[in-house]
Amino acid sequence: CLEKARWFRKLFGGGIRQSGALAAAADYALTNHLPLLPHTHQLASFVATSLAALGVQILLPVETNMLWIGTAHLGFTLRDLIARAKTDAGITLGGARLIVHFQVTEEACRHLVEVVRVLVEESKGQADLSELDVAQSASFAKGQQIGRAS
Repeated sequence: CLEKARWFRKLFGGGIRQSGALAAAADYALTNHLPLLPHTHQLASFVATSLAALGVQILLPVETNMLWIGTAHLGFTLRDLIARAKTDAGITLGGARLIVHFQVTEEACRHLVEVVRVLVEESKGQADLSELDVAQSASFAKGQQIGRAS
């Protein structure tokens, strides 16, 4: 029974030795990074509303610093966006999920929106907006949930 109790203790973190370093890291994050979160949420909202205005599909409500986008209906793929963001603006994107980190600048957000604007212009003849729910994307960009994500 004692062995089982030790096993459970270690399973739930009781086996961590010298946990002061973890506590110090957590304290630093709470003291220095937590106050920066509202700004990252504002930047994510700016990116979402700007991209929605360009016709980018916002797939889920933007409530924090993360947004999910879709571009296929605009005539270019996420791979196209990823490549152009890297070459034109030096921005590294990983896919449909965009995360605005506390070290991301307003300038970088504006550059990303500009890259998308250029891609939208270049792909005008290839766009198929029939599947896009403009009202839903605009609502999701504002963090409001209407309808359902596709």
